[in-house]
Amino acid sequence: MGKVIGPWTLSYHLYGTQNFLMDTIAEPEKAHEFLETFRHVSVALAVAQAEAGADMITWADHATGDMVSAETYEEFLYPVHCRCVKELKAKMPGNVPLILHTCGNTLDRIKLFAKTGFDIFHFDSKNNIGEAVIAAGEEIHLAGCVNNTEILLHGTPDDVKRQVKEIKSAGIRFIGPECAIPCMVKNENLRAITKKNRL
Repeated sequence: MGKVIGPWTLSYHLYGTQNFLMDTIAEPEKAHEFLETFRHVSVALAVAQAEAGADMITWADHATGDMVSAETYEEFLYPVHCRCVKELKAKMPGNVPLILHTCGNTLDRIKLFAKTGFDIFHFDSKNNIGEAVIAAGEEIHLAGCVNNTEILLHGTPDDVKRQVKEIKSAGIRFIGPECAIPCMVKNENLRAITKKNRL
């Protein structure tokens, strides 16, 4: 599985999170320029990984509800995501699935994510699973959302199995950690994600 950092997150890291977010309000043209410039970096890296044999590409772009509104996402990043996906599907060899990942609360923008062309949205346990399924509809698959800190890091294998069962019951087909896992997570907790849920 390949992974790239999307243009919104690159803007955070290379220009400064506060600087970039302030520009979406004070100097929106500047914020648009950053996204347009950095999107080419993300696309080039995704294509290179697909050409090198990646079976899937995760596109991490953190326009989360914890930091920006759905309206800001729609104005600034949604059109960029749509263009990037169209370009990727034209340039990448084969039919490589594209997975959008955004941490945090994203319920108010999942309907927009579903219209970008990404195949899967990998989401955080901060979101209500049932509401996420409704928001995604038939346009995008959902993946996730086993809680990292409470369940994987501090829970037991039975806690993991219990949460996996709940996620499956809500209709999620692709189940895994909600984001990058803490280094101290026990292997038996990770293995429990794929175990049959016999509690």
